[in-house]
Amino acid sequence: MFLLALSLFTIFSILCGATNDVVELIIFRAFQGMGASGIYSMIMVIAPTLVPPEKFGKYLAIIASVFAIASVLGPILGGAISNNSAWRWIFLLNAPAGCVCIGIVALILPSSISSRPDVKFTNHLRAKISGAALRRVDVVGVFLLLASSILLVFALEEAGTRYSWSDAVTISTFCVGGIAGILFVFWELFLEKSTSLQEPVFPLRLLKNRLLAAMMA
Repeated sequence: MFLLALSLFTIFSILCGATNDVVELIIFRAFQGMGASGIYSMIMVIAPTLVPPEKFGKYLAIIASVFAIASVLGPILGGAISNNSAWRWIFLLNAPAGCVCIGIVALILPSSISSRPDVKFTNHLRAKISGAALRRVDVVGVFLLLASSILLVFALEEAGTRYSWSDAVTISTFCVGGIAGILFVFWELFLEKSTSLQEPVFPLRLLKNRLLAAMMA
């Protein structure tokens, strides 16, 4: 799931930088945002499995600090890039960094079988992209999150410009996007309580942590 989120973020960052159409940019940006949210949530899921419980607080503080600094510096660097170069580089600069991260995760991050000394590296890598791993992908959650993100962003971007706020297109996209968002929340709750092998796109249990909830807000 972590590799999928990284790949999604990297691929759609490139597409955001390459597009010449506003509607395409909105759609690609929604996919990119979905990948970014997956990266964040999966880090919080993976981190506790890699460090001793007594040290998790320290590493959580480091992770939180990185995201906090990034949220402050991101808009500043983005503005500097757009003022001194093409706006496309705001997205395209994610490509090399994303490729490096994908390589590091694929080669170094342990899988469930990596602790066994008799398992070869090729089998370790194959385990991460096997059919069993893909069956853990929350396809319904991905679809609902994507539908909600695209429709709501489209409505907010186009209302008052291409369409009026009272136009049927604006109202319908708001309604359908809102319904998709509500269904996404209920679906993620269902997955967390079920015995399904699928892993939620966004584990809602993360919101029980007040620090994480405040950071996401």
